[in-house]
Amino acid sequence: MLHSPAVKAEDLKFSEKGVSVVLRQILLPFWNSYVFLATYANIYKWKPEKTFKKPTSDIDRWIISLSNKLIVEVEEALDKYELSRAVDPIVDFIENLTNWYIRRSRTRFWADEDSQDRKDAFSTLHFALLNLTKITAPFVVFISDAIYKELKTDDMPTSVHLLDWPKYEKSNRDENLENQMRYVQRAVSIGHSLRKEYKLKVRQPLLKAYIEADSKILNYLEKQKHLIKEELNVKEVVLLKDESRFINLQAKPNFRVLGKKIQKLISQAQKIIQNFTADQINLIEQNKPVVITINNQKITLTQEDVIIERKIKENVAAARDKDIAVVLDTTITEDLKEEAIAREIVNKINLLRKEKNFDVTDRIHVIFDTTNVVKKSYEKHKKYIDHEILATLVKFEKCEGDSFDINGQKT
Repeated sequence: MLHSPAVKAEDLKFSEKGVSVVLRQILLPFWNSYVFLATYANIYKWKPEKTFKKPTSDIDRWIISLSNKLIVEVEEALDKYELSRAVDPIVDFIENLTNWYIRRSRTRFWADEDSQDRKDAFSTLHFALLNLTKITAPFVVFISDAIYKELKTDDMPTSVHLLDWPKYEKSNRDENLENQMRYVQRAVSIGHSLRKEYKLKVRQPLLKAYIEADSKILNYLEKQKHLIKEELNVKEVVLLKDESRFINLQAKPNFRVLGKKIQKLISQAQKIIQNFTADQINLIEQNKPVVITINNQKITLTQEDVIIERKIKENVAAARDKDIAVVLDTTITEDLKEEAIAREIVNKINLLRKEKNFDVTDRIHVIFDTTNVVKKSYEKHKKYIDHEILATLVKFEKCEGDSFDINGQKT
C-alpha cells in the first residue's frame, strides 16, 4: 500500500494482479535472497563474524556502497513524509541485489575451496541483507523480522523492531564505483536487447561486442570490461570513441521549429544541414551551437533546430541509448556453435536436477543418447560441463529417459 496511489490520497482499485506484482518484484526476491544465503551457508557451515570486515572485490564494495546509499535515500524520503518515494529505492536495491550481485556472485558461493573470496561473498551478502531488514522493517513488518531473526548473531536484539535506524557510513560509499556499474548495466541491457531483437540466444557465445561512448563513460567501462564480456557472452569487448564504423549519422532540419525561425531560407538550410560533418553533428548532440551562412546571413542552429538520425549499417546488430552505442558481431563460427551446445547441455541438465529434486551438492552420473554433434561438443568442453552439472561419470550409449532438444540436436 505504501507504494501505491493511496499514499497520495488518490484512488486505488484493488486487484489480485497488483498484489502478485508486489509479491514477485519485492517480497519473493527479498525472501529468496535470504534462502540462497542460508542454503550455501548451511552446506559450508559458514557463520557471520561479530565484526564485518570490508571486502576488496569491486562487486562486494559496490553492493555495500548501494546499501549505504539506500539508508540515505529512504531516510530523506521518510523525513519528508514522502512514503511512496521511500519505497522506490528499496525496490531498486532488491533488483540490484538479486539480478546483479547474487547472479554475478553465484559461483563464488558454491566454490569448493574455502577461499577468502568465498568468505567475502558470504559476509557481504549477509551484511547487505541484514541492513535491508532494518530499512524495510517499517514497510514489510513480518517478513523483515523473520529474515532478521535468521541472520542475527546471538549478541543482537531478538527483533529487528528493537534496533535503531541504521547509520550511514561514508567510508563504505564509493560513488565512482556506483557510476561504473550503472554504465556497465546500461551497456549490458542494450546488448541483451540486441540479442533478443536478432534472436541470438544468451547462451550462444559471440566473437566481439563494440561499445561506443564518450571518454568519461569509456573510462568507467574499461575498468569493468570483464563483467561486460561475461554478461554479453562475448570473447572480446572493444571500446570505441566513434560509432561511425557501424552507424551512419545523418542530420536534417527540424522543419517545425527551424521553419518558423528562418522561413523562406529553409530549403537552403536543408542542403547545408544534410551535409553536416561528424564534428558539426557532435556539436549539435552536445547541445552546442553551429553557425551556418546563407546569403551572407549568419544563422545559429541549436539542438532543437536539427534532428540527428542514426541508420545501422547492413550486417550489423547495433543499438544505442542517449550515451552508449553497442554493436554485436553476429558471425558464428563452428567453435562458437560447439560452445553454445556445451552451455545448453549445462542448462538442460541443471533444469533436470531441479525437477528431480536433487540437492545442490549431489554428484550425478549422466547417460546421453544423442548425436555426434552433441558428443563432440561435450568432449571438447568436458571439464566445464562436468564441473557445472557436478557429474562424476558421463557416458554416451542407448538409453531411455528424459528427452530434450539441444540447439536442434535431439537428446
